[in-house]
Parts: sequence; structure tokens; C-alpha cells
Amino acid sequence: MVDKLKSVMTKIWDQIDEARFAETYDERKQLITIPIRELQRLLDAGYKDALYPLGYAYYAHPDRRPGSPEVDLTENYLIQAITEGVEADLSRLYLAYHYHDFHRFEDSSKIIAQVDKNVLGETLMIRCSELELCNQLLTGDENENDFPKLLATYAEIIAALSEPDIPPILLIDTLETLFELGKLPMSCLPSLMQLDDAYIKMMGDQWFRKLIS
Repeated sequence: MVDKLKSVMTKIWDQIDEARFAETYDERKQLITIPIRELQRLLDAGYKDALYPLGYAYYAHPDRRPGSPEVDLTENYLIQAITEGVEADLSRLYLAYHYHDFHRFEDSSKIIAQVDKNVLGETLMIRCSELELCNQLLTGDENENDFPKLLATYAEIIAALSEPDIPPILLIDTLETLFELGKLPMSCLPSLMQLDDAYIKMMGDQWFRKLIS
């Protein structure tokens, strides 16, 4: 029975990944419905381990936008997963992403602070740290004078890796937003140069510094 469930879950995760990388809205919606139905069936049968993948599947749903049922379903299943201890740290990470997507930066910050980064692999640890940084930059709780230190600390994390292979898309979007709002002070330049050095193999040597120089 255990081996059968493991095989079923492997298939379900493959289906979720296939849906995530679908090229069109219709294809993505059609594909994500398949694992959602199977996960709901497993959950209804008492299999609580379906909670995290079900929340993640709704997180990947193309209809997850303001006012949609998918927003509530994403939150509800991820919160249930946390409560039941089902992949709690992964559930917290994607719930934090979910809140960030809808500009609920303070809620996202509260959740991400509860994630134990030590149980995450390197890729998810980087994503967690990046999300944490972006929330700090966007909440308004941090003074703009603190931005250089926050950026430098993150640059040090990336520089310590053998070779970062995840493009910092969320950080790029956040810094561009801050720049457009006039909230990226010139005092950040040395830290942005550190980020360029950390990501030099991936992005070249002057992307971040060009934002304000």
C-alpha cells in the first residue's frame, strides 16, 4: 500500500510540473485539474499527506488571481498542511510566496520567518532568503538606510555558494519597483556591486549597479 501511494504521489507531482510549464492558459488549466482531482480524492479518503501538494497545485493554478476561489483554496490547504505538520516548512514557504504575490508583504514576512531553512535544500534555501529580503525591502518596516546592509547580507549568502543557478527574478522585480518609486538610495551602490559580483557568471558584471549608477 505504501509503495502504491508513493507511486501515485510521484505521478501526481509529475503532472503538477507538467502543468506548471504548459505554454498556454487553457493547457495549464486543463493539466492542473488532473492532479487536483486525484489529490482531493486522496484527501477525502483520509490521506492528509495530500494537503501540501494540493495547496501547491492551487498555487500553480492559472486562475489564482484576486477574488478567485483558487486564492482561498491555496491558502486553506497550505494552512491546513502547516497545522497538520505535512511538509510544514515547504507549506510555509509557498504560503509566503502566495501572500507576496498579492502584496501582503507583512503576512508573507510573518510566515517566512517561521521557515526552518536548515531543512530546505540549497535551491529552496536561496528562494526563501530572496523572498525574505524582498519582503523586508517592500514592507516599509525597514528604513531605506538599512537597504545597503540587507542587500549586502544577501549578496554574501549568494557569494558563498559554489555556483548559484537560480536567477534572482523576484529580487530584480523588487529593485526595479523601488527604483521607479525613488526608494533605492545611492548608498545601495556598493551592495549592488556585491550582488553583481555574486551573480557574475549568470548575469554579467554590471546589471545591479546599472539600476542607480
